[in-house]
Amino acid sequence: MPLPDTRGSRPKRLKVLIVVHDGEPVYPNDRERVAKLIPEIEREAPVIGLCLDEDVARAMRNLFTRLVVAEPEQLPERLASLLEALY
Repeated sequence: MPLPDTRGSRPKRLKVLIVVHDGEPVYPNDRERVAKLIPEIEREAPVIGLCLDEDVARAMRNLFTRLVVAEPEQLPERLASLLEALY
């Protein structure tokens, strides 16, 4: 007896790119390159910026629509809530 075809019955896995960054891109033109690259990647997977320093978060907010700014001890909870919102 053949096994039933179960393709398509599993929920699709969510792919996410998490970018850990410390602020502004360093090299000239990197900001423009990153700003163009993020929307291209987001066609395939959500992009989340991750920053552990509130002082540099403003620069990252200009690059990432999804940004987690947290102290290291807050990181698991903050990141988990953002990932849950993506489902």
